[in-house]
Amino acid sequence: NSESLGSCSCGGQDACGAKMMVLVAVVAVVLSSVLLDFLARLAQVWYLPGPTPAPIFGNILNPQIWMRTLAHISALRKRFGKVFVFWPGPTPSVVILDARHARQILLDTDTFPKGSDYLEKFGAILGKGLVTSDSATHRRDKECLGKFFVADNLRKFQGEMNRTAAEMIEARIEPNVGKDVDVTAFFHFFTLRKMGFISVSQDYHNDVQEALALADAVPKASRFIGVCMLTGLPMLDVFPVMRKTKAVKRRFDRWQQKIVDKRRDLMASGAKDVPQDALSAMIRNGFDDNRILDHLTTFVAAGQDTSSFFLSYTLYLLSLNKVRARATPAAAIGGNGNVCSRRSAGCARQGQGRDPASAWR
Repeated sequence: NSESLGSCSCGGQDACGAKMMVLVAVVAVVLSSVLLDFLARLAQVWYLPGPTPAPIFGNILNPQIWMRTLAHISALRKRFGKVFVFWPGPTPSVVILDARHARQILLDTDTFPKGSDYLEKFGAILGKGLVTSDSATHRRDKECLGKFFVADNLRKFQGEMNRTAAEMIEARIEPNVGKDVDVTAFFHFFTLRKMGFISVSQDYHNDVQEALALADAVPKASRFIGVCMLTGLPMLDVFPVMRKTKAVKRRFDRWQQKIVDKRRDLMASGAKDVPQDALSAMIRNGFDDNRILDHLTTFVAAGQDTSSFFLSYTLYLLSLNKVRARATPAAAIGGNGNVCSRRSAGCARQGQGRDPASAWR
């Protein structure tokens, strides 16, 4: 009996050892495959500078990429230049911070097609608008809508924009003379109203609660999409910001659907006073409601977000150079209308003695 027990025990150990050897072999094969894949990808971008990646994780183990994403990218630019490689996981991404190269990439879509990651992550919020459409669809949409965003057309809205700027300066800036003002939030709301003029010939401020909810959601959603693209995170509803963004998108769609329906009725009636804007052009070109709503979302999301940050950074640079706010905005937009009132010009003069970064934060 003891011999048979010893034999069984030995047989069990042999079987266990064999399983362990198989498991070790499988793990070794998987790790070797991952390592070879990593080395193959590394060989494709070896000539470009960038932080040293780790297999599987790339550069995402650095906590700065999660806590201060844009600041970290800016630090990498100073260290490696305007073109470098960043690894948001096992796949490298080439970061382009040179304006000429970025323009070439954005314009030459045949040579530089939009990647699936770009289309899927932006598409989760923007649907099939100008940012996320591709190839023939993008060309047709751009042919229909591009003319509304050229300088000659935008000049038509200059007077309205100037009046809106003066109104918002009086309401939001002048009461806070001597205090820190979040100019990014100011410009987010201003550019939202600007996009309303251009796209549907309406001031979104007329529905102020809807406009405020949208202006608050857009920058948060933009940052979230950027982090997901940079780090490889999926756009899942488990993230609160994703759920909130989708809720705001549904709310915006309901709001815009009323405008679309009203415009369709106006055009069907044969009225002569139909606004010649992007919405009317989309209806004339046979866009269905879902496609129109995706484009309107793109206008207020992608257009609003980029415009507001560019305006904020422009104002920051003006403050660093201590250029008077009274003269510069009017000169920058062509001088048709005085953007700044006397009190706002006085506000700029009062702020000149302060640290520019804090005065315009």
